[in-house]
Amino acid sequence: MNQQFYGWKLTMVLWGLCVFVLGFTSYGGPVMNTFMMTELHLDRKSLALAGGAFSVCMGLVSPLAGYVVSRWGARATLSAGILLASLGSLALATVVNSVAGVMVAYGAIVGSATALGGQVPCNAVLSYWFKKRLALVLAIVSTGTSVGGFLASPLLTKVIMAAGGNWRAGWFVVAATCALAFIVSILFVRNKPSDLGQVQDGIADVGVHADAPHAKPASCVYKTAEDWIFRDAVRNPVFWIMILSVGVSTSVWGILVGHGMAFFNDLGHSPQQGAVFLSCLVSSGLGGKALFAALGDRIEPRFLWSASLFAIAAAMLMVANSTSLVELYACAIVLGAMAPVGMLSLFALTANYYGKTAYASLMGVAGLFMVLLPSGVGFLAGMVFDHFGSYALAFNTHAGFGILAGLMMPFAITARQPVESLEIA
Repeated sequence: MNQQFYGWKLTMVLWGLCVFVLGFTSYGGPVMNTFMMTELHLDRKSLALAGGAFSVCMGLVSPLAGYVVSRWGARATLSAGILLASLGSLALATVVNSVAGVMVAYGAIVGSATALGGQVPCNAVLSYWFKKRLALVLAIVSTGTSVGGFLASPLLTKVIMAAGGNWRAGWFVVAATCALAFIVSILFVRNKPSDLGQVQDGIADVGVHADAPHAKPASCVYKTAEDWIFRDAVRNPVFWIMILSVGVSTSVWGILVGHGMAFFNDLGHSPQQGAVFLSCLVSSGLGGKALFAALGDRIEPRFLWSASLFAIAAAMLMVANSTSLVELYACAIVLGAMAPVGMLSLFALTANYYGKTAYASLMGVAGLFMVLLPSGVGFLAGMVFDHFGSYALAFNTHAGFGILAGLMMPFAITARQPVESLEIA
């Protein structure tokens, strides 16, 4: 095939979309909302409600995003979501002037748009274009949100300050970046290799024969040669073991991002030291993603995930019993690096185990739990502190679930799709 494989260019396009859509809406929104709160004389509860509405809508719409991808394709879903994000940002920049307006425009519209124009369709596209290097490209694209968040907060703050503290200027920037991303998605995103006359990975797969639908490809990482239907995949116990495990991985953020500063204050450390803890937690995520990119196509992701869960459990136990800043910062680095390994393992294993057909719908279901579980765990951690005056029970319980999930994960191997489903297909 003389035509250059488009998958790698597409990977960078999707990475850019994550930078300027997910990064700027997810991390930039709180920046503008903080300035807005001051100008509109809103209380902290209103600020929390806006952020909560954004997260809840993003989670609730994730299953819908999976359905829309399966029905109309990832390109249409991405484009619609990004356009909706641009319109919601434009509304915030022009007409919103109350808590109700923020809840609708930021929470409902931009939150829903982030689900439609975010990880679910991006991962679905990648699952069609890649099989041999799927873990690598999933990790690459996932870093886009982190990079976008790293750029968005200081950039939007400077824009707002340059505009005399006018927070609407920041939303104009987000609306413009999303509008540009919409054009890019229309022009450059392609759902499947066949759209350009190409094949998955750019080469024909000679490792699996058509007369052996259950054969394992010539690789040390299992990747199914059949496409499961959604009904069978979502009934498979292994899928729910992965949902439980990703809840453990991502709940690190719900506990420590939500309560980290208060926890440091309880230990007698300064707010600046708590900020360093959170900075270590967030920044080390790029290291975890790089680790998965290097190993996820060479070592079974379930083993990487199991190791990360044990590391999370050990670090949470140490956090619960440590007061030394060195120990606490070390825990932040471990937790920040290992949490994304679980998330990326879920992305990769879902494609490896169940194939392409049901992937978007399964990611939609997973996306719902990946948003709601950390929020719920963070809320429960607050209840534990209010009752006992300490986070120790919350940290130790989370560590216990980490150990349980780490023990289960090496055995989380799918059986073949039910024969009756194969006959129907």
